Amino acid sequence: MGIADQYARIIGTFLQESLSDMIRIETMEDDQTILMKDGSMMSMIVLKGALRMPADAEVVDMVERMRIALSPYLSFPGHMIEFNFMRDVDSARFELNTQVDKTARAARSLGLDLDDVMDERRQVLGNSMVAETIIISIFTRPDVMSKEEAKEEDGILKKNASKNPVMVRSGSTPNSMDMVYTRHTSMVEAINRSLRLVGQLCDIADVTAVLREVRANLYPATAAFKDEWTPRLPEWAKEEKTMKTFVNMPETDMEFASVDFSHLFEPGFDRQLATEDAIIENSRTVRIGDRIFSAFDMTVPPETLPNFNDLVYDITAKSKEIPWRCTIKIESGGMHSQTLKATFLSIFTFASPTHNRRIKDAIEVLRDIDGQIDTVVKFRMSFATWAKVSDTEKLRRNTQSVMGAVQRWGNSRADGISGDQLATVLSTVPGATMASTGPVAAAPLEHVLALCPISRQASPWDFGSVLFRTDDGKPWAYQPGSSKQTTWVTVLVGTPGSGKSVMMNAINFASAISPSSAGGKDPVLPRLAMIDIGPSSSGMISLIQEALPSHRRHEALFRKLKMNRENAINVFDTQLGMRKPTSNERQFLVNFLSLICGNGTEPPSGAMRGLITACIDRVYHDFGDDQSPRRYMRNEEYEVDRVLDDIGFEESVETVWWDIVDILMENGKLHEAGIAQRHAVPTISDLVSASQVDQVSSLYRNASDAETGQPIMESFQRMISEVVRDFPILSTYTQFSLGSARVVALDLMDVTVGGASVAAKKQTALMYMLARQILTRDFFIDEAEIRSACTQGYLPEIFLDHHVDRARQNLQLPKLICMDEFHRTGKIPMITEQVLQDAREGRKFNVDIKIASQLIEDFPPSIIEIVSSLIVCNAGSENSIDYMDSQFNLTEGEKRIMRYQLTGPTSRGAPIWALFRLKAEGAVRQKLNLTLGPAEIWAFSTTAEDVALRTRLYESLGPRLTRQVLARRFPGGSAKSEIEGRISRMEEAGQKMNKDGRGDVVGDLVEELKRQAYMISNT
Repeated sequence: MGIADQYARIIGTFLQESLSDMIRIETMEDDQTILMKDGSMMSMIVLKGALRMPADAEVVDMVERMRIALSPYLSFPGHMIEFNFMRDVDSARFELNTQVDKTARAARSLGLDLDDVMDERRQVLGNSMVAETIIISIFTRPDVMSKEEAKEEDGILKKNASKNPVMVRSGSTPNSMDMVYTRHTSMVEAINRSLRLVGQLCDIADVTAVLREVRANLYPATAAFKDEWTPRLPEWAKEEKTMKTFVNMPETDMEFASVDFSHLFEPGFDRQLATEDAIIENSRTVRIGDRIFSAFDMTVPPETLPNFNDLVYDITAKSKEIPWRCTIKIESGGMHSQTLKATFLSIFTFASPTHNRRIKDAIEVLRDIDGQIDTVVKFRMSFATWAKVSDTEKLRRNTQSVMGAVQRWGNSRADGISGDQLATVLSTVPGATMASTGPVAAAPLEHVLALCPISRQASPWDFGSVLFRTDDGKPWAYQPGSSKQTTWVTVLVGTPGSGKSVMMNAINFASAISPSSAGGKDPVLPRLAMIDIGPSSSGMISLIQEALPSHRRHEALFRKLKMNRENAINVFDTQLGMRKPTSNERQFLVNFLSLICGNGTEPPSGAMRGLITACIDRVYHDFGDDQSPRRYMRNEEYEVDRVLDDIGFEESVETVWWDIVDILMENGKLHEAGIAQRHAVPTISDLVSASQVDQVSSLYRNASDAETGQPIMESFQRMISEVVRDFPILSTYTQFSLGSARVVALDLMDVTVGGASVAAKKQTALMYMLARQILTRDFFIDEAEIRSACTQGYLPEIFLDHHVDRARQNLQLPKLICMDEFHRTGKIPMITEQVLQDAREGRKFNVDIKIASQLIEDFPPSIIEIVSSLIVCNAGSENSIDYMDSQFNLTEGEKRIMRYQLTGPTSRGAPIWALFRLKAEGAVRQKLNLTLGPAEIWAFSTTAEDVALRTRLYESLGPRLTRQVLARRFPGGSAKSEIEGRISRMEEAGQKMNKDGRGDVVGDLVEELKRQAYMISNT
């Protein structure tokens, strides 16, 4: 230990105040205001960050608007504003564990065993995230008052003091000045309001939160779980007034003599906070509790105006493990602080003419600015970092890294020897003291604000089952389908290779295991309906299937739709027992038939649409109980026949299928009743006969198509017949069944046609709508409509309770409609109308809609207008950026992000630009990163080589072991480079590689991985 260190310790021992003395907090004035020991007031604003990621131009505008709001308060003595910024990786891990634990509990309550996935999330995200806290402490000193006001308040204080008991060690009796309080609260509200107006997410902290923040900074080891500590507030501040069950015993002579009554009241806040010893170890190190601190002051401010984010990036680039904090204290009197300096300069200019003249000129410039262009304030900056008591070497490295970054930040200067290291450390604790050891600098308020942490990113969600992160590692939670949004319509955009499908799978998976899905008594999965062209969703389905108990694995299903009668789906199916469709089902039929009868690019004429509507109503009428219902035919459904035999039913020649449906329902055979109803309802081919009924044909017999001149009756009948002929999947009653699956993905690859022709797009749109209908038939059941149908005779009363129970249960459960590769539908108006209808009714029925495509232009303006969330994985082209600019008014910074930063998935994660429209906060616009663990990436990957490898391993190893071995061998989440490398080496060796050869490469890799899997399973 050097002489300087010994001297610092001696001074610290004999002259230093105690920690509780140096903490200037005393008691509280109201729920949001702290009273300091000198009569000053202090409040805190928790600044979460900017909802709209600002570029340089936006930061300039933000600073100017804040300067205008703050100048009136900082133009006169008495006010001080302190920005405190803290980053700590330990807090991030605690926050991450809290988030993941909540999701894990929700998964377990749904009956899902996803512990391996959750453990991987903790590990992967814990290595890439850093928590940060931004606090704005606002102080108002007594000198904010005039001399007359101060004299008046002083008299009131003396008068009140004579009435109050002596309480030396307690701050229970407020000792405040009303005039200071009034001006203080006015300033706090004004600052909070101005921050919100410039797009910051912030809140005024209550006293408990204030004290927790102070304590978390005094003892960083407690920061992660700071909410677990609760201070003892004065009795008058407690919501519930109760009789004290115990009091402290007297400690001092005055207390024993009943002169001091401190022991009868709550201890002052300073004593509650100062619970650990503070020891000056040497001139650069202080020990407080179980942490050692090193702090330093900025001695020369930056030459330029660097963004605070640059400082964060610089320190994080060194190591995100470095904990550090920074304090910027801003107060009035900038020119006053330079008065003495200006006087000496005028006298001693001759001593160093050039240097002193420059300083004098700078002071003159500030004098011209002050009160005319801007308000000149004085400010000081201090920094601190810490480590465990036993790790002095780590503290030294941390200090060097932080100080080096500070000195590179605008070419500023810093000094680690302040003369009072404990005071320097405490000056970086938010709200603890107004004192600072840093040298005073004077600058225009606009320049000082530009140095503050006002452009940090913030998430409006406190919890999210999807965890994004910012570029510098700040956690950013997102909760799909939350109450913060009025509607739930999400559009995802990304060209191939941008990570769009993985992103969609990750969000859909989060929706499946969301805590909002896990509110019931019994484990019930939410309803997820995913429509895709290709097997993109198969990995997510297998992940859920494997996590379910064996007896529930049928609840998650991946199916390929085939163009044959065995996969037939009757679009005229109704809810069980319903003789007519619901309003939602009827509108779907109108849209579906309009697509069939249109030219593929435009909706049909008004007359044709009228004919379609008339035929829909007529065909249900004709198959009603009192008209021409279908006769029951034995041996058509053996399962139904067997149940009828079991219950002793005897049919007659007059028995119709509707009778069978009702009888089976009366006997509690719902499954068989549903099968029977497939034969009772009309099919699409029955529309031809419905159009020939006089009530319909008389209205449209003479109507003709305006474009072709062909009679619409003939055109309608021809197109219906062609559909029945060309699309076997639509030609008969429903035979395709999803069983009791709740999370379903349908692959439409085999029922759609590739290409950009009108016919191809029309067929794809038809199949999308068909898949949507079979997956979501019970998404939009309305209890009021069901009761009305029963009253009107469309639904026998025996079915009422069944449907009412379904409607109520469905209303509580989240539901998701997801459509990928939407560009294949060609923006056909009818499918757009169906999406808009689902979106309009989605919130009412708790339905979340997600649509993905390669380019933003694939979505018509009518869909863009109702989007509540937009996630861009890759813009695609300049034309796409221009289109997004026209729709969302992009800033120049956002355009740069689109052009240069959305580069696709890397080992650090997948970058995106996202827009979320919220009810209270407005538009949230951020550049974020999605980081997944290797097992999740392997489950969600859609790369052809990876899918082939994963599929073959699934068949031999099972999904869980496959993901484990793949994650261990290829932690980046892809084997594509390995496969391509092997093929390249084989070609260089002279081997010809055809399709079979490539398959052999994958096969060889499969065998290698199977051997590794054997070793894993035996460890």
